[in-house]
Amino acid sequence: MAPLPPEYREMLDAVRSADVANNFPAAEVAAKDLEDALDDAYGASHPYTVNVVAVRANLALRRAAWTTSLELHMRAAWLRHDQQAPRDETLRLARNAHFCWKHLVAQCPKHPGTHDPAQAQQRVQDLLRVLRHVDVEPIIITTTEEWAAKLLPAAS
Repeated sequence: MAPLPPEYREMLDAVRSADVANNFPAAEVAAKDLEDALDDAYGASHPYTVNVVAVRANLALRRAAWTTSLELHMRAAWLRHDQQAPRDETLRLARNAHFCWKHLVAQCPKHPGTHDPAQAQQRVQDLLRVLRHVDVEPIIITTTEEWAAKLLPAAS
C-alpha cells in the first residue's frame, strides 16, 4: 500500500493511537473520519479509501460487531477485486466476510448473544455475490449455500 499523502498522516496517526490503546470505538470513529476525507478527495473506490474501509472492517471484527464487519469486508473485497489489487488480501477480506456471517448464523461461546440469524439471512445473497465475484474457494460458497438453506426455515 502506498503511503497516504502527508495531509492525512495526522488522521491515520489518530486511528493507530486509538487502536494501540485498544480503544476500538475511538479507532473506528477516527477511521471513519479518515475514510470520509479520502472519499471526498479521491472517491469511494480509490485504493486509499478502500484500504481504510478494510481497516474499519478489521476494527469491527476485533470487537465482534459481526454485521458491521461483514458489510465492510464485503465492500472492501469487491472494490479491491475490481481494482485488480493483490489477490491474497482480497481473498482474506472475502474470507473474513464469510467468518462474520457465520457468527451471525451460529451461537459462539466466546461472544454470547451476538448471533442474529435474521441478519444472516438478510445478507446471505450479498455475501454469495461477493464470494463469487472475487472467486473465493468453491467450498466456501458451497458451505454458505448449505448453511443458508438450513437458516431459511429457522429465520422465518
